Amino acid sequence: MKWKEFFDSLGLNGTKWQWKILKLQERWENFRTGAREHSANAVQQHRLCSKCGALIDHNSNVCPFCGEALEHWRKVQIKRAFGMILPGGLTFSYTLIAINIAVMAAMMLRFGGMSLLKPDMLSLARAGALMPALVAHGEWWRMITYAFIHGGILHILFNMSSLSQVGPISENEIGRARFCVLYFLSAIGGAAADIFWDHQFGSRPLVVGASGAIFGLIGFGLTYNYFYGGPAGRANSRIYLQWAIYAFAFGFFAWGIDNVCHAGGFITGAILGFVIERDLRHGEKFGWLWRTLATIFVIAAIVAFTFAVRGSVFIGQIMKFQ
Repeated sequence: MKWKEFFDSLGLNGTKWQWKILKLQERWENFRTGAREHSANAVQQHRLCSKCGALIDHNSNVCPFCGEALEHWRKVQIKRAFGMILPGGLTFSYTLIAINIAVMAAMMLRFGGMSLLKPDMLSLARAGALMPALVAHGEWWRMITYAFIHGGILHILFNMSSLSQVGPISENEIGRARFCVLYFLSAIGGAAADIFWDHQFGSRPLVVGASGAIFGLIGFGLTYNYFYGGPAGRANSRIYLQWAIYAFAFGFFAWGIDNVCHAGGFITGAILGFVIERDLRHGEKFGWLWRTLATIFVIAAIVAFTFAVRGSVFIGQIMKFQ
């Protein structure tokens, strides 16, 4: 395009504006050429150790400074690519959130759209809710499945929001295997507290929700940070303590909140916070044990949901007396 004639026709200084446009075009071409050359010549020669943060050779499989075994850099890039799609990357915390959402969707397909708003007790019981009377009849699997079932969209949104905040922090501190064990044991601890309360005082016909396990993460954060983190950890521990106080207080004043389950999960998590803190002082000495326990809990969860899909032969009899 003849820029001088164009700007002259507009009554402007065509020579001046043509010179400016030519300079802009020259800068743009220089930028494009430089970017291409940089892309062609740039080779990533180093990366950071995920444990000690040292700068090491790009192709190293073991950190020469701390001895940490490192993943191949291509595997790391794949995980980062998935991290663009999945919040937080491929973590167990977000896997749990996905499973909870999938269970809610399955309930909608099986029991109808009302399961999304306010599912009835029979639907929750058939899905795998915790019912102490049924656990007494041998349905142990409800002590796991109940933690993945929720009483409507508001219930699951609140719990998954909490899990997305506290879960990745704990998992990053202690690793996937220990976190898996912590989560499942906290859920079971909450269920055990409800079963004990029902046996002693009654009034626990049906329990659902991940909050028992989430309170376990809060209890864990309180004790783990207190014993492991030094002055900064003590400060974090006070934050978890405040969180626990507010959550328990809310449970006392709000209808339908199961503080017994919360307390059971919280105490279980607090105990595990002390145990895991002591364990991490020995490095990976007992890492094999945590990985074994995590595998057992994952298999137990699969078996539990298999029983839930098959259904209970006692629901009809028990529901008559609720």
